[in-house]
Amino acid sequence: MLHAVAKVFTRGCGTNDCVPYRYGGEELAVILKGDTAQDATEFAESVRADVEKLAFENRPELKVTISLGVSRAASKHHNVDDLVKRADAASYKAKSEGRNRVETSD
Repeated sequence: MLHAVAKVFTRGCGTNDCVPYRYGGEELAVILKGDTAQDATEFAESVRADVEKLAFENRPELKVTISLGVSRAASKHHNVDDLVKRADAASYKAKSEGRNRVETSD
């Protein structure tokens, strides 16, 4: 399942200047280069929708959804740890507010 979700991220990056990678157990992250906050949110929503459409031949009853958090570095001097922390907080907000959604950090 995680492999199928990762493929969705990779396909999405095929048309964008981005780098997907695994961040922890079942967590994936994407670095989008040069995109606006709106572009990043639209990318995340597209990935979310594509994951929701996944179908598994061996398990047709299985439905997979993801909750995504988006954060943006305001400048090149932005602290990476803070960026990840804000994206993580946004993803937890997405989970707590119903799952299968995209939230952006403040």
